[in-house]
Amino acid sequence: NVFAKTNQGWGNAMRGICQNAEGEIFFLHEADTAAIYRMKKDGLGVEKVALKSSGIKEQYPLRSAKYLVFDEKRNCIWTMTNTLLKIDVENQRIESFTSVTFDREYSTFNPIDLFPDGRILVGNTLDKLCIFDPESGNIEKLFEDNPSKYFRIYPKVLMVEAEDRFWVGTHDRGLFKFNIEGDLLQHYHTESTPALPNNHVSSIYQNGKDKTIWVGTLG
Repeated sequence: NVFAKTNQGWGNAMRGICQNAEGEIFFLHEADTAAIYRMKKDGLGVEKVALKSSGIKEQYPLRSAKYLVFDEKRNCIWTMTNTLLKIDVENQRIESFTSVTFDREYSTFNPIDLFPDGRILVGNTLDKLCIFDPESGNIEKLFEDNPSKYFRIYPKVLMVEAEDRFWVGTHDRGLFKFNIEGDLLQHYHTESTPALPNNHVSSIYQNGKDKTIWVGTLG
């Protein structure tokens, strides 16, 4: 047990986890949102990495972060609050990309994922979903032409399936599949065929061998 606490309730939850190619595991903890933790690949040691912010005024910049993704190409970790954040673990720095910022009122789940080419998929509501290129700074808004179609649908989890398509698990509207042009490819819910047991999708996983998609729901 990494955090051996006897008290119950708040302060015991992990808020994000990812792994690099070397097998090191990185995670957030809700009781310390100014740092990230690193577990060695042998699982025998955990290191707290205090982070120094670059142009971020908040004392606890990771307070609302829920997901982490490791970027092997840039050797960093990306996460999302209401603003996109880049974590440089080796240099203990955290940097804010204010060009990718969403309304704080709707920043509840803050999912994020990476495309194979290093572009970033983010959005705290489905109508604001976008693809950000850290190299060029370009932001591609997927539903800019018709945002009202997906207004206030809250993504709970994002999963890139390939370089041109991705899945979105939502808080109460089921599971969507889109291509990078913003076209809806599939939508599964409690009344679709096949049907989901619940429209609250909490996790999506793709089997690396046969590419089967596994979905976790709330009940």
